[in-house]
Parts: sequence; C-alpha cells; structure tokens
Amino acid sequence: MARETTPDGPQHFGIEAEIERLLRCPACGSKAVRPVLGSYGLLGLKALGEFGSPKEVQCRHCGEQWARAPMRELRREAQRRIDARYDQVDLENERLRRQLADYLATNPTASAPSPADARPGHEDADPRAT
Repeated sequence: MARETTPDGPQHFGIEAEIERLLRCPACGSKAVRPVLGSYGLLGLKALGEFGSPKEVQCRHCGEQWARAPMRELRREAQRRIDARYDQVDLENERLRRQLADYLATNPTASAPSPADARPGHEDADPRAT
C-alpha cells in the first residue's frame, strides 16, 4: 500500500509529526522558523526561567512573527488533534457500517465483502475482480 505524499515528501503520522506541523509558520507553512533573540539577562541565566513560557519566533520565509507556545503545550495540542482525528475516523466508520447494513437489507442478493477482500493490498483475493 502506497503512502500518501505531500509537497514536502511522505506524509507522517503520530505525535512527533503533529508537533512538527505545529512548529511551522502559521502564515506560509514554512519549516524555516527561528527564535527572535532577546536579552540574555545576567550571565545568560534568564533563559532558564523561560522554558515554560511562550517563545517569540519569526519565519525566515515570510517574516511573520508570533509567540509560540511552550513545548509542553504543543505536545498537549498535538495529542488533542490526533484524538479528534481518531474520533472523526470512528464516526465515519460507523456511518459506513450503517450504510452497508442498509444496503444489504434492501438488496437481499448482495453479500458483504469477506475480511480478505477488505484488507488493503489483497486485491487479488477478490473473486469478483476476475
């Protein structure tokens, strides 16, 4: 089974891939994002207190500036988005199952596909394909 591709290459899934999408520029989608340098405080120790605070970042492609949430919040948002996608898939799966059940109830000569037919990459197992 071929993977779906995007302009940036193969489409990746999982929490790390979702975090990577959240780290991109919200205006143009570029990965070329850099932090806006501020003051470092006494001996550079100011940065130690800013790990949990938003970071000002700028896109190198379009120049957009925004406050990016801390990594802890990005991870939570990525997990929330993944959970929402799974919920959508479950709803669509239920809708398709009901649609198939209705179709089979109204067409007594039709038969449900066997589990071998439903597996991706096993098109040759379908006897109706020949």
